[in-house]
This record gives sequence, C-alpha cells and structure tokens, in this order.
Amino acid sequence: MFYEKLFKAGIVTIPQYPIDKYKLDLAIISGESKLDIEVDGIMYHQTWDGELCYRDQLRNQRLYELGWDVIRFWVPDIRDNMSACIQKIADWMDKHEIERKEL
Repeated sequence: MFYEKLFKAGIVTIPQYPIDKYKLDLAIISGESKLDIEVDGIMYHQTWDGELCYRDQLRNQRLYELGWDVIRFWVPDIRDNMSACIQKIADWMDKHEIERKEL
C-alpha cells in the first residue's frame, strides 16, 4: 500500500533492491543520491530487543558507508499518518534535487 501511495505521489521506488548482503524494502536511486526506505512491521515491533536494534544499527552503518541515506518507518507511522511519511521522502528528494514523476 505504501509503495502504491508513493507512486501516486510521483515517487518511484524500487522494491526489494539488493545491495551488499541486504534487500532494501524500497530504494530510490538518482545519480549519486541513494535512499533506503525501511518499513518495520508489527511483528518486528513485538520482538524488538537489543539484538534487533544492534543489527539495524549495523545495517544502517554499512549502508551509510556505501553512500546510502536511510529512512525508517514503523507500520503505525504509515497507517496513522501516511501523508507525513510521504512528505518526509519528498523532502529528501527536494534536498537532493530529484524531481517527482508526473503521472
């Protein structure tokens, strides 16, 4: 659903983009600008512990080293305020001078 809403907003993403040993939930790539959009689900919330947090920190750090920016959303964020989540990605695109696609 988030992918579809982003697309309707002119934000084209690549689902399950492989990079290093990871698959990114959604990726935006434009020249040197690269964004990993991660959506952490309900089951992920229920098992959140120090190990998961540490693993995500390692993953984020590796992506930063590879030149990626990372934005993470919890499912409730998307469910309860999708427009703000989309705006956060649009703001990143504006900062990197990436144009939205006209539909």
